[in-house]
Amino acid sequence: LASVLSICESNRSLRGIIFRGKGSTFCAGADLKWMQNIALNKEVSAEAIHNMSCMFGDIFENISKMSPITISVVEGSSMAGGIGIMCATDLIITMADTNFSLTETKIGLTPAQIAPYVINRVGFQQAKKLMLLADSFSGQEAFDMGMADYICQDEKDLNSHINKLMTGPYHAICSLYDVLDNHQIHRDSVLINKNKF
Repeated sequence: LASVLSICESNRSLRGIIFRGKGSTFCAGADLKWMQNIALNKEVSAEAIHNMSCMFGDIFENISKMSPITISVVEGSSMAGGIGIMCATDLIITMADTNFSLTETKIGLTPAQIAPYVINRVGFQQAKKLMLLADSFSGQEAFDMGMADYICQDEKDLNSHINKLMTGPYHAICSLYDVLDNHQIHRDSVLINKNKF
């Protein structure tokens, strides 16, 4: 995925990038049991675990900073890191019956790398609840809480949203990103200065 993102970022002819699962699942995330085994293995160094975590974090960050517009089309189910991927994209389209869950805490892992993107989507308190309880929720609930931007009932509705979102001049999108990035930097600077007093 990291290699594909790098290729897409360097291709200035791309209007947008759609993240969509093959078959009936958007993304089940990483193999959490494999990650749990690594975390509990005393023969694996803390540095190796840290590096693995940072590798996933880099992928989410790269998605969030892509120049073309990024859209997640979520069908079937999206779990754990799959929610991180979709929350890192610009826009999320989901089917009403999609199943979501932040499952990490159920097996003793912390969703540290995806937490900033989930918080950015739904706010701190809602994100905390989703990560602590690891309950399942539907596409309709994802839309209602502000995680998803569009909700669809059928394939025709889904394709209509995709076609609508993939139109628009590339240079205007890039310019908008620059404006939004500057706003975010300014807002963060104001918050930092306020917190000094």
